[in-house]
Amino acid sequence: MIRHHEVRQEKNTTRQILGLGVKLLLLAGLVSGLWAGPASAEDGTKPEAKVVLDPGFGYRSLWEQLASKLYKESQVKAYLPTRLPDAGLSYYGIASKLTTDGYKVQLYKSGLKPSSASSLPGAAAFRASGNTLFETSASAYSGTMPQGSVKLLTKNGWTVYADEAAAGTSGSKQKLVQFWTQAFKFATPLSNDVTGVIQISGSGAKAVYSAYWTFDQATGYTLSARTSLRDFLSVLTSYRPVINLLDEADVVLVPYEDELTFRPGTASALRKRENEQIKLSAAPIMSGSVPYFPLKDAVSFIQGQMQSVPSEHSVYFAENGYVNELRLDVRTGTVYRKNEKVDSIKVLRSGGTILVPLSFLQRQFKVAYDFDGASKSGTLQYSSWYTNYKQPEVTGSSLQVTMFGIGGFSYENSRFGAFDSYSYVSSKPPQGYNGLKYALHKVSIPLLPGNNEFVYRDATTGRIINSIPIRADLQPADIDFRYSGSPSFDGWKLDLSLVTADGTVWPAGYAETDSYADLRGTLTNAASGVTRLYLTTRPAGGRESKAVSAPLAEDGSFSIRIKPEQGPGTYIVTLYSPYTAGSNAKEPIVSFTVVVK
Repeated sequence: MIRHHEVRQEKNTTRQILGLGVKLLLLAGLVSGLWAGPASAEDGTKPEAKVVLDPGFGYRSLWEQLASKLYKESQVKAYLPTRLPDAGLSYYGIASKLTTDGYKVQLYKSGLKPSSASSLPGAAAFRASGNTLFETSASAYSGTMPQGSVKLLTKNGWTVYADEAAAGTSGSKQKLVQFWTQAFKFATPLSNDVTGVIQISGSGAKAVYSAYWTFDQATGYTLSARTSLRDFLSVLTSYRPVINLLDEADVVLVPYEDELTFRPGTASALRKRENEQIKLSAAPIMSGSVPYFPLKDAVSFIQGQMQSVPSEHSVYFAENGYVNELRLDVRTGTVYRKNEKVDSIKVLRSGGTILVPLSFLQRQFKVAYDFDGASKSGTLQYSSWYTNYKQPEVTGSSLQVTMFGIGGFSYENSRFGAFDSYSYVSSKPPQGYNGLKYALHKVSIPLLPGNNEFVYRDATTGRIINSIPIRADLQPADIDFRYSGSPSFDGWKLDLSLVTADGTVWPAGYAETDSYADLRGTLTNAASGVTRLYLTTRPAGGRESKAVSAPLAEDGSFSIRIKPEQGPGTYIVTLYSPYTAGSNAKEPIVSFTVVVK
């Protein structure tokens, strides 16, 4: 039987990171979503299911209350966008209602911040269509797809039409064809299992962009927008299903985007997804054609840390968790990572506040920015990671976990470290998530008796995203020797046993000792010329040791002592063949675990 720790009853999960010699309970992009805690065992009820919606509308978003309502009460599977069109520095307002066969939603500009409850069905009055940013709905499928007067192109299940006003001249038609051809090259709206139509009506400020699509010929979805064409595409490609992602996977690990809208000369900005006006330490300014932004507010936007050290004429700043720590010499504009010069910028000041070029934030922190000279407004965009999980149920000596995300991560048991400690296979993501980006990954990691941790980290940077405690009620006999299964060893017969300093003969591929362990074995039916084997040890998270030789006796027996120099810890021990066909490189035969107490 496997027992596991109970999940901590916290709405926000954080992990411990070390930086600048200070322990912080912070981690960039590590946030928790919705949580429904377990009911009391005393009343005999079962724990309420944990619900995690897509963070684009289910976590600290202006959509959060409405998304939760649609999840619980919509007659059809709801879809909402995870991106918003430009509204300048205006707030967003939402009007919605449930219908007998779906729902309708409007998004509009608001001079005052609406209450979050106003987004709920029936709480706010609907506007005339001309006074909205966009409208979206779901209802019974009409049975046919709408058509327009001028077909622009058909690709990936979508057909794009325009009316005479939008494509009245060969030049305007060609621009639209080029736009959508390029758009479909990099971002197919929604997933590949959808059929849809896009229509463009009118031109200039009177243009209306709309879409109609279906997944199953049972429910039809609509989007109608009075925004820029670029904003329409951004919103359309960001639609995601309002589903409990923990019904699909044990662990959710998906991109999390935040966006800040600002205007030079104005000391306030709008956090779009949270619909929150914030006060800036100084107004952004233009230096020629270069937009400058307060460094303090930029660091706050990415949830980072910043500290001024006047005695060094420097400012230290970093991403959340003191990752990617930089030092700016405010006199020269030189930027250092540790002692290495990595950048040089022109520093501006406004009332004592340091301002830096937006291009600098893009280079060093991957903060995307856009500035429109015509409207004299700009946006900052920053992506990190959102993760949440339900406690995996484990059986046997390995943990099977289903991950939902976009890949690019490594997985491990903290007691083994990252080296060769997991395997996974990928499958199609839930309906509504593009399979070109998202996938379900089935991950398997080995377990050891006692406390384990399932750790997942960014495969590029090596940074830990999160770890999940796992309690494995295993016995030493449950931990087998792990054979590589290489065809190079077909027909070989290897009998192994582990004997520790106190004389204990361990039943399988796991041993505990206060001193050392001997690996004893007999190899028969080996390839000709094999006179010895090699053995290495590797501490969890550490480097593999140099190989030591284990000579074979005439009958194929051998014995080799395992006493790692590093002292107490968990060690992965690997037994190697001295060669592979046509190569002098050794090849792993089997691995096992020795715990030195």
